[in-house]
Amino acid sequence: MIDLSKHGGLLRNWFDDKLYELNRIYKASEHKFTRKSFEDNCANKGPTLSVVKAKNGALFGGFTTKNWIRH
Repeated sequence: MIDLSKHGGLLRNWFDDKLYELNRIYKASEHKFTRKSFEDNCANKGPTLSVVKAKNGALFGGFTTKNWIRH
């Protein structure tokens, strides 16, 4: 898990201080590892920063200014 107290400043620098509020809206280990659960928690939430931690500890992710949509 990303520790926002440690990494929030770094994220804000990457986005030119345009990230004013960071809220976790989905965590697979808490909300289930399903597409429906992801969509229930993430659809229509506006700009989204996604961070994934792989089983080997590698971190990767992405950012979109668009809403996630249901399929």
